[in-house]
Amino acid sequence: MKERTKNAVSTTDPCKLCTPLGAALAFHGIEGGMCLLHGSQGCSTYIRRYLISHFKEPIDIASTNFSEHSAVFGGHDNFFHAVDNLSDQYAPSFIGVATTCLAETMGEDLSQYLAEQKRRSKSVELVTVSTPSYKGTHADGFHMAVKSLIETLGFPGQGSNTNSPEKNPAQLVLFPGMISPADLRGLKALVASFSISTVLIPDISETLDGGQWTDYQPIPQGGTPVQAIKQVRQAQFWIELGGVLSHAPSTAGTVLQERGNVCGLRLGLPIGIRSTDLLIKGLCDAFDCQIPPEVASQRGRLIDAYSDAHKVLSGLSAAVYGEEDLVVGMVGFLSEVGIQVTLAASGGASGKLTQALENCVSPDSSRRLNLALQKRPLGFVFQDLALFPQLDGTQKFALCSQRPSLGQRTVVVITLADHFVLHFAKDAGKNIRGITTSAQRLLLSYPWPGNVRELENVLQRAVILSDSEYIQTNHLPPSLNAPSEGRIEIGGKLEAKVEAVEYQMLLEALRKTQGNVTEAAQLLGLTKRVASLRMQKYGLSYKTFRKQQAQEGA
Repeated sequence: MKERTKNAVSTTDPCKLCTPLGAALAFHGIEGGMCLLHGSQGCSTYIRRYLISHFKEPIDIASTNFSEHSAVFGGHDNFFHAVDNLSDQYAPSFIGVATTCLAETMGEDLSQYLAEQKRRSKSVELVTVSTPSYKGTHADGFHMAVKSLIETLGFPGQGSNTNSPEKNPAQLVLFPGMISPADLRGLKALVASFSISTVLIPDISETLDGGQWTDYQPIPQGGTPVQAIKQVRQAQFWIELGGVLSHAPSTAGTVLQERGNVCGLRLGLPIGIRSTDLLIKGLCDAFDCQIPPEVASQRGRLIDAYSDAHKVLSGLSAAVYGEEDLVVGMVGFLSEVGIQVTLAASGGASGKLTQALENCVSPDSSRRLNLALQKRPLGFVFQDLALFPQLDGTQKFALCSQRPSLGQRTVVVITLADHFVLHFAKDAGKNIRGITTSAQRLLLSYPWPGNVRELENVLQRAVILSDSEYIQTNHLPPSLNAPSEGRIEIGGKLEAKVEAVEYQMLLEALRKTQGNVTEAAQLLGLTKRVASLRMQKYGLSYKTFRKQQAQEGA
């Protein structure tokens, strides 16, 4: 008899938790707030236990405690009984009510309950949000709760605000997304360095990451004041963080813009240089301010760390799996430090993850360096990072993001060298047009153990020493001229060097003929078909050279 094997148990998706859990997390970022789940006791017990395990903080989540009677006749009485109990025992200034699957399936009308509660008592603010678990993930619940906070507290009336209040020219409303308390504190410190007053919605930096208590506190200190949310329409600007969230049609930020006539910006999470640069640029543009020196210094140190770690991280591969906005931010950061992301996935079902990933890094960053260089004449994969000319190190960062080692990819040495020569010559005010053939041979024969940074330093030195129109062998360091056993390599190295020469000859022929493949093939002694195949091999396109000619003519 054939032995029956045990079926494999699938892994529970850790990136698709229940929707009201996200709403509970958002409501805990409001000062003096409590979360009330409209449904059965089991829902609140599960969510409370999960959050306590994660944050290692005491967390109370109330429930309307549905029973069989409630499931049949509705939860009206349970709802108001729970609100009264919370008011008596905790005295909150705010109660956030999130629905569960059972309440939504029954068709509970929370808008009616909310209107009735306002007639009963005005001592506590109530905000309701529809969050059945079949509606999305915990991240969706979080963002829906934040949107409901703005709609209910910021704009208690219907429609847009016709009487726009006087704006506070130094106030920012920041929707940080679902990030950690430590990250929230970092964001607040960054914005504060610009002397900008910030309303963070929500703010769990203290409520879910406080210090030791001498006595138990039913409601932790901290959070966004309710009064601050009521005054969001007076803000000068808003910023909403989340790479996938920025593609959503309706969010807290869009509500603030449509109803309060407050301009804003939607960005990805500021993880890494590129996304943080975009945030800083948004702050500078919105509030007409300069970048603080300490921020510029921190950026410079990070760029230097990128460069130092390049030889260790370059060429590694990684898989990223997590909440959608976090995945987008991490993929952008890993691409910056030279790690190839081979898989990016999430438990979310927004359908916008792919689009957000395409926007989080340069389109060229996913290709090999020699292909990317053909699309960017300057040779930078992340050329769009140069948002702040006054900050040094942008070009250094762009190079440290390149994954292949120069010792293994000699095909790109001359292209990078040409760029460095033109760049440093322009800075030095010298008219240097290129590199001689003999000097190019030395550059190609050297193994470059220091990778791109070493090549950059060598060419910078050469430009300083040069007094002619071309970089010559005597301008290069003696270490490149002296014979060395380390430069005598076998195996695939010979093929790589042959490819490098072939690549350079193709480049020169296409430049001379302005992208005319037929004429370039004749110069090289090839047929047009063979020349086209070689161009395809190295990712060369005749269009690139025609565009360069057109730009030079203009």
